[in-house]
Amino acid sequence: MQSYHFHRNRDLVLKLGDIARLVGQEILSFSDPEAQRRTLIEGHQVSTVNDHARNVLDHHFFRRLGAEFNGRLLTVLRPVMVQPTGVASTQSGVVLAHESSGGVALFRSKVCGVQFRPAAAVGLALCETSDFADLVGGAVYDIAQDMSFDAVRVSDDCFEAHVGDKRLVPSAIPEGWDGESVRVLITNYNNASVTQRAEVEQKLWNEGFYVSPGSHSSMVDLVHMAVLRLTDAVIDFRMFQKNERGDSDSVLTLKEVAAAIPVCLGCGWRVTDCRGADWSKFRISDPLSLLAARPAVHDKLLAIIKPFIDRWEN
Repeated sequence: MQSYHFHRNRDLVLKLGDIARLVGQEILSFSDPEAQRRTLIEGHQVSTVNDHARNVLDHHFFRRLGAEFNGRLLTVLRPVMVQPTGVASTQSGVVLAHESSGGVALFRSKVCGVQFRPAAAVGLALCETSDFADLVGGAVYDIAQDMSFDAVRVSDDCFEAHVGDKRLVPSAIPEGWDGESVRVLITNYNNASVTQRAEVEQKLWNEGFYVSPGSHSSMVDLVHMAVLRLTDAVIDFRMFQKNERGDSDSVLTLKEVAAAIPVCLGCGWRVTDCRGADWSKFRISDPLSLLAARPAVHDKLLAIIKPFIDRWEN
């Protein structure tokens, strides 16, 4: 078993949490009534709000961690790695960051004329190497709820999760509630595959599940599932769905959800792809499918979606 330096790693993850909160707060206070949408980056509609989020993340990350972080920063809105000044290129640690999860809600919050907290988040995850299996921990700042979530690895198969200063003990978190049906959230913002998604939702309903709406922020959906128990599972199978041109409108990447995965694991959730491969097999550079669920329902959900994925792939 690998030796994990809990206190050192916890300190690093707390600093990531501080960065996430600072970025989120500056996004919230950013005023741009003339905000403009610019282009698509990896399926994301990018606006001047996202540009601001990226610049703020750069500033706080390198100011707070540039001197001690041995590695590189990879963000959703910057497809290339950035090496902090003064750090040797042979060092291989990686921070995976989403500077503005829920970008559409953030954009609309700046142009609607009414100030509100959108369903959006900022998250950063730390890996000791470029292999996601070497995940150390992650931190998420939920802009709408003004809440901070984080988790740090304590052993090969265990993460310790927190909300603010409060440690979350999985055994103290209820598995479910009497009289409540299991609620499943299917990521629902790939407009090219509405019919395919509806087929899966109908099958889930026939099997006794409820289908819940999402927030249009994968990171928010995951932490709300794991910690706030708003749903019992989150499924994202967009990478298997094609539009008329034969490609996917928007596909999940690991950078978008990396910070939320250790929080889910620290709360006792099981995280795999939609084929059942463990989270430790996820690759930083590849498109991602995701099934995060309570252990009691994970395998059943996997069995339900498998025939659909087999058909879509063929």
